[in-house]
Amino acid sequence: MAQAGVDIYTVSKILGHKTLTMTMRYAHHNVDSLRHGVDVLARASEKPVATVALQPDEKGTDVAVLTDEAK
Repeated sequence: MAQAGVDIYTVSKILGHKTLTMTMRYAHHNVDSLRHGVDVLARASEKPVATVALQPDEKGTDVAVLTDEAK
């Protein structure tokens, strides 16, 4: 639901979670949804605010990271 654009509070209530922390534990966003969020912020401020990139963590798993190096 979250990746379809439903806000996290609504997802939490629909699923019956007592806390947003529980919902966030299961709400996995992909790189495209993170880029969309950054793009929304950029349009609102009318300037680039960040970029999203994949970088390996300490276990070698690719994770999405935000940088302030707008390109």
